[in-house]
Amino acid sequence: MAPMRRFQIVLVTMILSWTLFARTAVAGTDNATLEYSSRSLALNLYYNGALFNHTEALDLRKGANDIVFKGICPELLPGSIYVSCANSRIASYSFQLPPMSISALLEAYKGKTVYLKDGDKCCAQKTMSEATLVSFKNEKAIVKTRAGLFETEASKIVFPFLSAGLSNGPVVRIRVWSPTAGQAVSLGLFYLSRRLGWSAEYTGMLDRDEEKINVEAFAFLKNRSSMDIKNAHMKLVAGDVNFRYRSNFPVIRAFEAKAMAAAPPEPAREKVFEYHVYRIQQVVTLTPKQSKYIMLFQAGNLQCKKKLVLSSGNYYYYRHADRSMKNLHPEIFLEVDTGSGKDAQPFPAGLFRVYKRDKEGSAVFIGEQKIASTAAGEKIVLNLGRAFDVTARKRQISFNRVRTGDKYKYRYESSYEIEVHNSKDKPATVIIKEGIPGDWTITGENLKHFKEEAHLVSWTMNIPGRATSILRYSVRIWD
Repeated sequence: MAPMRRFQIVLVTMILSWTLFARTAVAGTDNATLEYSSRSLALNLYYNGALFNHTEALDLRKGANDIVFKGICPELLPGSIYVSCANSRIASYSFQLPPMSISALLEAYKGKTVYLKDGDKCCAQKTMSEATLVSFKNEKAIVKTRAGLFETEASKIVFPFLSAGLSNGPVVRIRVWSPTAGQAVSLGLFYLSRRLGWSAEYTGMLDRDEEKINVEAFAFLKNRSSMDIKNAHMKLVAGDVNFRYRSNFPVIRAFEAKAMAAAPPEPAREKVFEYHVYRIQQVVTLTPKQSKYIMLFQAGNLQCKKKLVLSSGNYYYYRHADRSMKNLHPEIFLEVDTGSGKDAQPFPAGLFRVYKRDKEGSAVFIGEQKIASTAAGEKIVLNLGRAFDVTARKRQISFNRVRTGDKYKYRYESSYEIEVHNSKDKPATVIIKEGIPGDWTITGENLKHFKEEAHLVSWTMNIPGRATSILRYSVRIWD
C-alpha cells in the first residue's frame, strides 16, 4: 500500500474515532445512542469520600435513548449512582468496567517508550532496558533499542504507567425515555467514591503576650483514585457524615422522574407466603463484570421529620463520675413515613442514601444507613451522621451511695446537668435520651421527662438560635 494511501486511511480513522468519542448517534436503529466523555464536573469532597456530579445537555429523540458516559472515576461505588433527566424518565442504567488486555496496552504504546525485562526479573530499574515499541502482532512485538530493531515476547514488555487512552475508567449506560424530541435536555449523573477526601490543617502564631493567636486554616485535598481530575467545580463538606458502607450489589431506590406511558412498567409486586416478590416486566441481560440497576418503584412526596438526639449510656449512675463529657454532638435522625392506605409501599432491606440540593441546585450527600425490610405504613429511621453546630456537655453534680436495711443492697442518689449550645441562627430541638438502670425514680427536674421504655427516659429541649439551654435532673436508684 502506498505511504500516502496509508496516511489517508489512518487520518480518516482518527477523525472517526474522535467524533465517536465525543458524541455518537447510531443510525439505522430505533434508539438514539449518545456517547459522552464528561466535560462538566462538579465535585463535593468529604472527610472520607467524594460526590461526583457530571452534567450534560442532550438532544433526545422521542422514545428510547441510550446514553453512554465515559471518563468517570474508576473507583466509584456502583450502588451510589443516581441519574436524573429533566422531563424524561430513567428506565434503567448499567455499570461496567472495561476489559484490560495486553493488546490494548500494546496498541496504546505504539511509538512510545516501554521497558524490557531481563529474563524473569522484574521490576528493578537495573533489570530493565529502555526501548521504543514499533509494532506488534499477537504475542510478538518489534522494539527499537540503541542496538537496533528486534523481535521480543509481549510478556517481556513493562509499561511505565497506564496510558491516558486506557484510563477512562468504567462505563455507565443509561436508557432514557423521552415523551418528545428535545434539544439541550439536562442530564445529571452523580455517584460516590471513597478514594478522595479532604481534611483541615491549621497553623497558629501566638503573640508575644500569649493572649492572642493568629490562625491560618488550610484544606488538604487527597486524591487516591486513578482519575485525573481537571477543571472541576469543587465544594468541601465539613461534618461527621456517615460514609461507611460498601455497596457491592444493586440498591433499591427511586428516581426523580415523571411516569410516561411509553416507558416500561414498574415491576409487579406480589405477596408469596410471608414475602414480597417483584416481577420485572422486561427481559434482562447481564454481561460479565456488569452491574445493572432497574427501577423497582417510585415513592414520591413521603413525609419525613428530622430529629437531633443526644444519647448516653448508664455506666455513671452507680458511681461517682470524676470528669465531665464535653464537645458532644447529637446524632441526626431522619424519620421517613412510608405512607398509608393502598399507596403505601413496602421497602425491602437495603442501603438508603440521602441527598439534598443546596442553593445552587447542586446535590449534596448528607448520609446513608442500612435499613431492614420495612412493611408498608411503618416508618424508616435513618441515622445520617452528627450535627455540626449543636454541641453539648454533661456533668455529674452530686453522687451519694446510701446503705439500706439489707446490708448487700444500696440506694444511689445522683444529680446531673446537661448543657446544650445552639450555634445556628435558627432554633433547634434536641431530644435527650438517658438509659437509667435498676428500679429508678426521677426526684427532681427542670423539664418534664417522658418514660419511653423500662430503662429509657427522654427530655425534649427547644433551644433558641445562638443560645444555650440546660437540663437538670436528679435520680434515685435501687439495686
